[in-house]
Amino acid sequence: MNSWGVKKRFKNLLLLSVILANLIFFLFPIIEFVLTSFKPSKYLLGNLFPPIFTLEHYHKTLPLFIKPLKNSLIICGMSTFMVVVISIFAAYSLARFQYKRREDIAFFILSLYALPPIVSLIPIWYIGQNLGLLDTHVFLSIIYTLFNLSFTVWLLRGFFIGIPIEIEEASLVDGCSKIGALFKIILPLSVPGISVATIFAFIFSWSEFMYATVLTRVDAVTLPVTIGTQVSFQTFWGKLTSLTSLAIIPPLLLSIFIQRYIISGLTLGAVKE
Repeated sequence: MNSWGVKKRFKNLLLLSVILANLIFFLFPIIEFVLTSFKPSKYLLGNLFPPIFTLEHYHKTLPLFIKPLKNSLIICGMSTFMVVVISIFAAYSLARFQYKRREDIAFFILSLYALPPIVSLIPIWYIGQNLGLLDTHVFLSIIYTLFNLSFTVWLLRGFFIGIPIEIEEASLVDGCSKIGALFKIILPLSVPGISVATIFAFIFSWSEFMYATVLTRVDAVTLPVTIGTQVSFQTFWGKLTSLTSLAIIPPLLLSIFIQRYIISGLTLGAVKE
């Protein structure tokens, strides 16, 4: 084997080693966290791989898991739906219609994403208190919608701009209206972008903790709040790890389901001919 072949083989081996090291570094805490949820109580903190595994923690946490899971699915589902629908129309307007200070409006929408959520926590709580909407699914889903809109509008605007306008103009010549062109031409071509916006909006809502803690009490308590109650003066590691492991499943399944759209969406426009 010549020197060039040896160097190439060494580079490939080095690259593989770096990839494996990164996988171990990032996946090991997650794997160990899931394994801990299956450890018997006496082996929780003392053994990396216990001699036996058990479902005792899941039996204890399932009654705690059902109601928060239902609340999280309802709130995140409502929020994601509203975010995607509103973002589609707002992004299409910012991408295709010509009006005064359009770019300034787009930049202002993006700048709202940089607003720290804690800044508006007290005013939002005060509004919910006066309207009698605290501890309700509707109010929390509206709050999540408002906070996720800026990112998804900007994201979808980029996808709509990336679609050649000639395709849309051809449909208009054939007698299609602007709304018709949006639903028949733009949206089918933007499925990857809409999928990316959907998964990000869902995950942001699913993992939100601060507003869910302050704005809910009993009826609309979400999974992150329930998980947080396992950490106080004493940490219940079995319940904590089992609840968290169960909470990972819905966004993981959603990500797997639309994985091919996410990949194509994130790489759209990365290569120019």
